[in-house]
Amino acid sequence: MDLSPILNPLNDAQRAAVTAPLGPVLVLAGAGSGKTRVLTHRIAWLIQAEGVSPHGILAVTFTNKAAGEMRGRVERLLGVPGGGLWIGTFHGIAHRLLRLHWREANLAQGFQILDSEDQQRLIKKVIRAAELDETRWVPREVQWFINANKDEGRRPGQLKDENDPTRRQLIRLYAAYQAACASSGVVDFAELLLRAFELWRDNPALLSHYRRRFQHVLVDEFQDTNAIQYEWIRQLAAPGPEAPPGQHAAAARSAAAAAASFPFVVGDDDQCLAAGTLVTLADGSKRPIEAVSPGDLVMSSYGSGALRPAKVTERLARERSGRMLTLYMRSGRSICSTPEHTHFAGYLLGETPQTYFLYLMHKESVGWRLGTSQVYTNGQEKPMLGFKQRSAQEHADGTWIIRTHSTENDARLDEMLTSLRYGLPPLPFSPRKGKAVNGLVHDAKYI
Repeated sequence: MDLSPILNPLNDAQRAAVTAPLGPVLVLAGAGSGKTRVLTHRIAWLIQAEGVSPHGILAVTFTNKAAGEMRGRVERLLGVPGGGLWIGTFHGIAHRLLRLHWREANLAQGFQILDSEDQQRLIKKVIRAAELDETRWVPREVQWFINANKDEGRRPGQLKDENDPTRRQLIRLYAAYQAACASSGVVDFAELLLRAFELWRDNPALLSHYRRRFQHVLVDEFQDTNAIQYEWIRQLAAPGPEAPPGQHAAAARSAAAAAASFPFVVGDDDQCLAAGTLVTLADGSKRPIEAVSPGDLVMSSYGSGALRPAKVTERLARERSGRMLTLYMRSGRSICSTPEHTHFAGYLLGETPQTYFLYLMHKESVGWRLGTSQVYTNGQEKPMLGFKQRSAQEHADGTWIIRTHSTENDARLDEMLTSLRYGLPPLPFSPRKGKAVNGLVHDAKYI
């Protein structure tokens, strides 16, 4: 069997992780080191080298895009469609489980999913039904309270009011909201994971079935899991049973292997912020990160631009003497972090000053190339990020911004010098369609 397509693209450290013996594996690596590549190649390795059935593999990541790319990479490595593989987001896989086992999960067969706006509208109805003032009981804040507790795995009946009238009323609203969801046959996104966790917790035979099926559980960006996601994975990836007294050793190992799961998780343990970084708490106040304690509620990103409170479960601190990265904003604010920490930024398309990017693009079936693009379009139906559009046109697996320039000529000069220095071609993988030569992306006119 030719394993070179799986192993040849990897460096030594990646190859060691991909070919690690069966058993629990934790892979720690920094940003941009190829963690997701390791995970996808591990899946291909399990199938090709270890003889694992695709039906016995469950891979979890955080975004639909990442899940789609992961599946595509695995299929390209195997050369066949990845039928039987369960690859998806936490919410997507939880949704799939609940559709299959709606009765055991105490859901309506045709239950519907509430998005964030739908959830807020239902919460407004609950607040009005309770004859409460919406200016005092703000729907978004009630939503934060409900979702934060679901992310921690807590139902209304498990919460204590702590002799706080405000908290007591929030718990009542949480309970009323859940009753409204049940009567309407709907669930919100936070409910998907909590209900999937409860599905396995309350149905041991069902959990045992999935433990036997998914003996290989792979998780991307493990450092970003919240409490309920971690507990859900922990349920599935439990160790095998102890051998009964007197059982033959080989038979005992076989019985244990038949029920044991082999978790393979990749994560970054060095996404740290420097002391003095201000963190926004759920009440709107700000506190230096070193003063944040376990149990505090801090504002956290939950994807799609949504921010809501998340409970701090642990705080880690360490001394560092290496290089730090400081970002300065026009407002005068600055933020200092380790270079491995990912900072998210966006462009106000059509408003942000036009800039020119030098970018590096990769496509597994072709290789690497350099290119330049403007930040955003001017002549399209709506503005788009230049490198994002070009990446979509060429079906790239990844695109990285190398440098930014204020003029196109500077960007082109940088592209030429970088190409000569590193031997990277500037030609597109596929030419741009259309007649424009001075539009969003300029590469095609050089073909």
